[in-house]
Amino acid sequence: MDDYSYSLLTNQDMLAYNQNGIMGEKVYAKFGIEVWITRNKNEPMKGWIGIFNRTNSAIRSQLSKFDLVLT
Repeated sequence: MDDYSYSLLTNQDMLAYNQNGIMGEKVYAKFGIEVWITRNKNEPMKGWIGIFNRTNSAIRSQLSKFDLVLT
């Protein structure tokens, strides 16, 4: 196993996300970019955000404002 993979598997934030048990939800999808959020089951106003490039090319993008209403 390489050092990067080991660092991910032992990272406390990654382990907390993995053990959270809450499904993420897609909150944005445009131009091949998807943004997902997953709420923390113990603190619903906290959580994780994932930004994914679903194209086959490198994309340069800027996330300048992200309004999200948690209900």
